Amino acid sequence: MDDYTREMMDLKTLVTRTLEKKGVLARIRAELRASVFEAIEEEDHVIEKEQALPPALLGSCNDRAKQLHASPPGRLLSAMICEYLDWAQLSHTLKVYLPECNLEKDFWKTELKEFSAKNGYDLNRNRDSPLLLDVLEGFLKLENLSQARASGRRFTTSEADPLPNSESRNPRRHSSSSVAGGLPPLGRAVPSSQASDRRGGSSMSAYRKDDYNWRYDRDELPEDIIQASSALENLQLDRKARNLTSSWRHAGDGINEDDGRDHV
Repeated sequence: MDDYTREMMDLKTLVTRTLEKKGVLARIRAELRASVFEAIEEEDHVIEKEQALPPALLGSCNDRAKQLHASPPGRLLSAMICEYLDWAQLSHTLKVYLPECNLEKDFWKTELKEFSAKNGYDLNRNRDSPLLLDVLEGFLKLENLSQARASGRRFTTSEADPLPNSESRNPRRHSSSSVAGGLPPLGRAVPSSQASDRRGGSSMSAYRKDDYNWRYDRDELPEDIIQASSALENLQLDRKARNLTSSWRHAGDGINEDDGRDHV
């Protein structure tokens, strides 16, 4: 390869890269592709009318897309896509899209006019954005509103369901006094046997009543205070049990001695 040929190759490469970066070649390719599709489309129409042969290019999408394009929602979707391509000034892409979908050249304009007449939508109210974007934004707003309402209902339900701490703790406190042998609730009559078993007189009884009122009439108490009060009550119950056991043993010893004297 001589120097002239090498310089020409380098120049072609430089020009190609420059045109590629500026997007000139992309526009040329799109225009060329659109021109080819238009030529084939015109030839297809001629063949279809004269020879009744199936078109060579039209309707080249898959079967599911063909069924969708034949339905009213599918035609409206295709019309919105075409309206977006026209809004974005992608005329070459639009020229390729319509023949591939087996759609008429200006069908999308008629479709959007019918949609506007049926639903009262003004196509000219927002020239700054395509109709497809308006539909998408409306859908997203509706989804966000639905999620906000659902979260609000869950928050209201969660506030109404939980049981207050005072109600959940009070049954445990009352049951502990009745099962463990503590003082009965205020207002009930105290049996005479329990009154005779208590050691310490009226001062101890008053202390136990004050302790009962302090423990069971307040709703919000720290856990460590509750545990300490329970431990104190258990200690007093243990002392009472030991006193009762020792008194029972002494009474039993006296009975045995009396029996021995009688036999003698």
